[in-house]
Amino acid sequence: MAAGVTWGRFDRAVAAGLVTGTAASVAGLLASGAGFVLDDWFVLRNAEFRGAWDAAGTVQGTARPGTFPIFALVFGVFGRHPLPGFLLLAVVNAATAVVTYRLLWAFVPRWQAAVAAMLWVVLPTHTSTELWLTCIIIATSQLCLTSALALAALPNRTRRQEALAWALLAASVLTYEASLPLAAVGVIGVAWLVERRVPLRFTLGSLVAVGLSGLWIVTHWYSGKHVQQAADPVRLVQANFGWGITPNGPFSPLADPLVLLALAGISVAAARVLLPSWRARTDEWLVLAGLLVLVLGYAPFIRYYYEPQGAGDRANYLSAVGGAMVWAGLMGLVARVDRRLAGIGLVGLLALAVPARIERIEVWSTAGLDAQAIAEAVVASHPDPSEPIVLGPGPIVRWNVAAIIDHSNVHGALALAYGTEDIDVQLPLTPGTWDRTPRPQRFDIRRISRLDDLDVLAG
Repeated sequence: MAAGVTWGRFDRAVAAGLVTGTAASVAGLLASGAGFVLDDWFVLRNAEFRGAWDAAGTVQGTARPGTFPIFALVFGVFGRHPLPGFLLLAVVNAATAVVTYRLLWAFVPRWQAAVAAMLWVVLPTHTSTELWLTCIIIATSQLCLTSALALAALPNRTRRQEALAWALLAASVLTYEASLPLAAVGVIGVAWLVERRVPLRFTLGSLVAVGLSGLWIVTHWYSGKHVQQAADPVRLVQANFGWGITPNGPFSPLADPLVLLALAGISVAAARVLLPSWRARTDEWLVLAGLLVLVLGYAPFIRYYYEPQGAGDRANYLSAVGGAMVWAGLMGLVARVDRRLAGIGLVGLLALAVPARIERIEVWSTAGLDAQAIAEAVVASHPDPSEPIVLGPGPIVRWNVAAIIDHSNVHGALALAYGTEDIDVQLPLTPGTWDRTPRPQRFDIRRISRLDDLDVLAG
C-alpha cells in the first residue's frame, strides 16, 4: 500500500544515516588522496584544450546529451582539482539513497526500506560510481530514474508531478542509456502497484519519454562502448551476493557460502510466492522484486565488460539496488523466525562489507595518486614533449582498478602535464612492444607506482 509523504523522526534519522554513510566513503577517499584516473584524464584534457562544453567530446556528448552539462561543470568549471567534483558526486549519491528509501517505503515497512537503502550505501557493489569522477554521469542518471519512480509511487500525482517524472525519465536515459529497461518497466510497474490499475495518461507519457529518448540513443550510438562475445550471469550473482561484497584476503572464502545462503533464501521466497499452498508476505515479494530490478539493471550490460569489482562494477549501479532489496527481504524472512538471528545476520553482512569498502577506497585512492605521480615523473625525465615516450611495460591493474590503462588515458594525463596536446606517447598493450622500444624512449611506471607495491593486493 502507498504510504503518505509525511517525514517523521524515524525517517529523518534514516535520511541522516544514509547521508552520513555516503559521506564516509568520499571522506575516506579524500583523506587518502583523491585524484583523477582512467577516463577522467581525456575528459579533463578536452575541457582544458577545447573548452568546458566539449569536455565530453562530440561523439559521446551527442550520444549522451546529459554528459555535456555534467562534464562541463565537473571537468570544465571545477577544472584540475578533484575535490569539488567528489563532493558533488557524494551529494548525488546521498540524494539517491534518500530517494530510494522514500520509494521503497511506499511498498514495504519503513524499517525494511531503511535496511535496503542502507545496504545499497554500504555494500561495495558499485564503488566506481562513488570513487571515479567520470561515473558522475551514471550516478546522475540513477538519481533521475529513482526520482521518477518515487514520483510514480505517489498515490495522488498532480499533472506537474507527472510531467516532472517524464522529464526525469528522459534525462536519465539521455545521460546514461543503461537505465532504459528499468525506466520502461519500473515506472509503469510502480504506478500500477500504487493504484492497482494502469493509469493511462501517466503510462502513455512515460512510454513516450522513454521511447523518444531510447530512439535518440539508438540513432546516435556511441562507438566507444565495448562488447564481448558472451555474457557470464554468474558474475552478477558474485557481485551482489559473493566476492563482490566481501574483503579480499582471509575473509574471501566466505564469498561462496554467502552466495549459497542467498540463493537458498531466494528459493524459499520464490516457492512461497509460486506455490498455491503457501501464503507469501511482503518479505517474499520484496525478494522477487529485488531480483527483477537486479535483472533489468544488468540486462543492458549482458554483452559488456563486467566485473564485480573496480572499474567494471559501474555496470552494477542499478542491479546493486536490486541486490540490496533481496538482502532486505531475506532479513525479513529470517526476522519472522527469530529477530535476533536477523539482527546478527545484518551485522555480520555489514562486518564483511565495511572492510571490503575500505579496501576499495584504498585502491581507488592509490590509483589516483599514481596517475599524478607518473605524469609528473615523466615530465621530469623527458622534458621535451616532441620526443616519443613509451610508458610501460604495460598497465598496472589491481582489482580491476588502474591509474591509466590505454592511450586516451595516457595522452590526456601527459597533455595536461606538458601543457600541450602535441605529444607522442604510448602505453604498450601487446607483449614484446616494450622490449622493442629504444631505452631512451622508455619510462617504467613500476618504479613510481604505489598500486604495484600494495602488499595486500599481491597476486
